[in-house]
Amino acid sequence: MDQARVIAELRQRVAVLEAENAELKRRLGMDSTNSSKPPSPDSPFTKPAPKSLRRKSGRKPGGQLGHPGPTLTLVADPKEKVRHEPDSCTGCGAGLAASACG
Repeated sequence: MDQARVIAELRQRVAVLEAENAELKRRLGMDSTNSSKPPSPDSPFTKPAPKSLRRKSGRKPGGQLGHPGPTLTLVADPKEKVRHEPDSCTGCGAGLAASACG
């Protein structure tokens, strides 16, 4: 074989392989944001973080200092006392006075 012909064939083969490599790299970089593919086959590790339109206020989350809050405070002398007692045993259904459950 002629050396010049072998070199020409190898150069042609390299050009074909480079084109194939470029096409595969282009297809590998496709996802639902830059193609018509649905988002389901996208990798969960490469999904971009959601971009919020809200600006940071500089405050920490939760109740802020000085806010009274909705907690009910205990009082020393309540106006009304209500006693809640069950009517029957939840296990056997008998009245509590005659219950032998315990």
